[in-house]
Amino acid sequence: MNQFELSLIQTAAIAVISLFIGLKIKNRFEFMDKYCIPSAVVGGLVVSIILSILYKVSGIFLTLDETIEDIFMIVFFTSIGFQVNLYVLRNIMRPLLVMICCIAVCIVLQNVLVLTIANLNGTNPYLAMTAGSITMMGGEGLARIYGPILMDFNLLDGISLTHGLATMGLIIGAVLGGPLGRYLIVKHNLKPDQKELEVFLSGRDKNEPDDNSRIFERIGRASYQLIITMAIGITICQILKQIGFVVPLYIGTMISAIIIKNVFINRDVFDFHVREISYIGGLSLSLFLGISFSELELFYLFDLKPIQLFLLALQVILILAFALCIFKFSGKNYDAAILSGASLGFGIGATPSGISSIIALNGKYGYSIKAYLLVPIAGTMFADPINSLVIEYFIKLI
Repeated sequence: MNQFELSLIQTAAIAVISLFIGLKIKNRFEFMDKYCIPSAVVGGLVVSIILSILYKVSGIFLTLDETIEDIFMIVFFTSIGFQVNLYVLRNIMRPLLVMICCIAVCIVLQNVLVLTIANLNGTNPYLAMTAGSITMMGGEGLARIYGPILMDFNLLDGISLTHGLATMGLIIGAVLGGPLGRYLIVKHNLKPDQKELEVFLSGRDKNEPDDNSRIFERIGRASYQLIITMAIGITICQILKQIGFVVPLYIGTMISAIIIKNVFINRDVFDFHVREISYIGGLSLSLFLGISFSELELFYLFDLKPIQLFLLALQVILILAFALCIFKFSGKNYDAAILSGASLGFGIGATPSGISSIIALNGKYGYSIKAYLLVPIAGTMFADPINSLVIEYFIKLI
């Protein structure tokens, strides 16, 4: 295998190419737009197919730069923090608690399901665990951790089996999340919360014109605000890490933006260019998703076994029930519908799958700041620690 590492700029160019491809394909096939299939997913899959074929045919393996991917993700979630006001904060506790409880129950059921099937048909329980919460709720991140561990228990090809299933779950979650959210929105005739639109206006300069006469100045100031806030958030995360409390950088910068925005909003210290910050964040999100789906190692899919695919089909049904529970217990409103679609995404794939569903649904039906806020918090800060504990417990039971 000849491995070539693409630079930061080359990786960014791959992301842009994937977005252009995705937009071209969506414009050609109307059903993709109708059912909220994200452009980044479509284009990223095309690029990942090309790169996988290149690897299989020539042995050339292109590695994308993870630094630029992390930067785009941090910029996006920091921009989300600037769009959160006290109204939003007061109304997220119920859906957050609902999501955490549903996630915990779903993680347990994912493992119970696969081990029950394994006991019934005599499948290797460690092979069955590859289709459990390791790759479903855990995604690619936990697949990297537990693939080698399963190999220690004499599961041959444990790494490729977990990677292949995590990749398949990521694709399925990204493709099905949008249609589920659309179905709930259309069926119940749901509309966005109009009060959330105020976050785009709060913090803006009262004297700034609505035209584009100062657009470059405003974008410049918005960029400076993002950079300073990200630096503060990352510094806080580094300090917390020193005392043993690990917080993902993008969560830390988002929380920092929330605090800075809501502390200074009524003090007339300086103005926040929330509209421009949201534009920059949206661009960063698109590029992040383009990279995430372009770097999928699709050649692992050829290593999957029939029993894994059968278990995956059962997991899709379970995750669908999980997503509908989140919709029901989160209030059956517009935000709950968006959360439901996103939950299907990260429940069988990873956070990028959920986020891609949110951006597709928001672009078609209206903005939901709660979804952008809750999915990374519940899907990363709570899901991963709970999942790790549950996985360790079930592995000991085998």
